[in-house]
Amino acid sequence: MKPFVHNVNGRLGDFMNYRYEKDVIGEEQIERDSLLGIHSARNIRIFKLGGWRLHRYATYIKMLLFIKKAAAIANRAAGDLNEKKAQTIIETCDLLLLTKHNDQFAVETLQGGGNIAVNLNINEVIANFANKEHSKKDLIDAINDVNLSQSTADVCRTAGNMAVYEELTKFQQQFAKLVESFQQKEKEFTGIASISRTCLQDGSKNDMGEFFSGYTAVLQRRYHRLESVYAQLLAINIGGTVIGDGEGASKNYQALIVESLITVSNMPLTSTTNKFDMAQNIDVHVEVSDQLNIVAEALIKIAKDLRLLSSGPETGFNELRLPQIVKGSSFFPGKINPVIPETVMQCCFEVGGLNYSIHRSSENGELNLNVFEGYAVFKLLDSIQLLTRAITLLNDYCIQGISVNSEQCKQYSESLIPSIVSVKEQFGYHAAEEYYKNILKKRDLK
Repeated sequence: MKPFVHNVNGRLGDFMNYRYEKDVIGEEQIERDSLLGIHSARNIRIFKLGGWRLHRYATYIKMLLFIKKAAAIANRAAGDLNEKKAQTIIETCDLLLLTKHNDQFAVETLQGGGNIAVNLNINEVIANFANKEHSKKDLIDAINDVNLSQSTADVCRTAGNMAVYEELTKFQQQFAKLVESFQQKEKEFTGIASISRTCLQDGSKNDMGEFFSGYTAVLQRRYHRLESVYAQLLAINIGGTVIGDGEGASKNYQALIVESLITVSNMPLTSTTNKFDMAQNIDVHVEVSDQLNIVAEALIKIAKDLRLLSSGPETGFNELRLPQIVKGSSFFPGKINPVIPETVMQCCFEVGGLNYSIHRSSENGELNLNVFEGYAVFKLLDSIQLLTRAITLLNDYCIQGISVNSEQCKQYSESLIPSIVSVKEQFGYHAAEEYYKNILKKRDLK
């Protein structure tokens, strides 16, 4: 099915291939077999900003379908939606979850209006998919039925929290594997002596296993800190409608919707203690993004170290050997570059930029509703997914295959500065300094 739409200038076009929908704004021509409605069609026609379409975010779409299904169940139980319509919506959501008509979720996510286009897109696809199988008297309405008791604000905020939580769970799984690989290398390199460096100058003797333990420690710390933060995402505001007071949703529905969504999604969700707060503030998104950015900064430091320590092979540090992945030069035969650490660094630069955007989304919310919440969620999903791929790449194609150049490391460990440190330990700082000066004088004479 094609989501593409065309503007109508009068009643031109093939009625066999197109249908026409009209509202107070105007008329839209839509391909007949498309599941889009007029609102989605208009959005796709107008907003063409670079490909940030809803179908990029499969987990988010899944959560929206969970919410629409749960809402139909809750509305039925509350007596607000008849059995036949409720069952049709429930079955349609199940079919869409199975058949993945992601091409129909094609609205631009980068736009104003507080995510309204996203909610309308999901409503229209569900309604049109359902109506293909039912007679006109049983038609499902995208707003009156699919969106019953809901607002874009509580639907999209809840879907965002749920999607970010699930993507972070996947991220943590890959992150744990990376930590484990560093732990293995820490053990493997223990007992291999090399040299430490401060301010990029030679320092004391350094055990490579102990050196790698620093990488393990920072990554473990970031893993646990992120884990402690993202549980906040399980608090949701569904049932609060627009600003948190639940206007437009019956009390019975409000009492049932969270439990219904828990059953549908199999996620340990809770109703937030303050729905007005969740409508106004997205500081939880900011906090999660900040933690991801700290992970990215730690990875940048590690990746830079790997580049330095593997530099050479003849005039660099040449202490580590990274796996040879791809050709390094079209000019220098045999040259191999540290492409994996460099790629990871660039991914982490991107995470930093996304974090900046999320902060701007938070601080620019005003009054009763932060209309930039959707933008923040999509940028956060971009950040999580990119960082997940980056750490998987780093682990699979770099860390697991790193080895130590033991001969070079031994040579460094027996070089001048480490020996001066040994003299200092025996005879004191000043004696070692004089010893060092004498060695330099002899070298100058040569």
